Amino acid sequence: MRTPKVIVGDYAWVGQQSKSNGLNVHTCTCGAHVWALPWNDELARWESYLGSTIRHVIDEKGMAPPKPNITHHVVLASSEDADLVRSRRWRVYPSKAGTLHKVELRGGTRRGLPLQRHVMGREACVRVVNTSGCDVRRENLRQMTRKEIAQERRARKASAKQ
Repeated sequence: MRTPKVIVGDYAWVGQQSKSNGLNVHTCTCGAHVWALPWNDELARWESYLGSTIRHVIDEKGMAPPKPNITHHVVLASSEDADLVRSRRWRVYPSKAGTLHKVELRGGTRRGLPLQRHVMGREACVRVVNTSGCDVRRENLRQMTRKEIAQERRARKASAKQ
């Protein structure tokens, strides 16, 4: 499955994060899905520094935060899940070993449930089909049992050995 191309006409949002608790969600031109940049703590500190009234004092003492690195990840979600994406500051974290996807979106701490579990149901085991942990569109998520996931993993290892 190919990830759809996100087409944007207005680039005023770049480098700006939401002042609320969640992410700034943008609708794609097709209307079938929404997208957002994941929360970036470095960018939040940088924006706070730039807007500070005592910026000159911070500069004199050499306490200015480093310039942030802009993430290359983009959160893709189905349009019916836009409110869920807005609800928290979803951050990109490395996934557990043994999963197909390399990163996953978690709300604040590493201990919280990843976004795909919120989309498909908290008690469900969810497999990300196209191996992109930031793509939480419903057509990219598949509900499976632990047994099915283990069988799929064994089949993948067996085919890799041959």
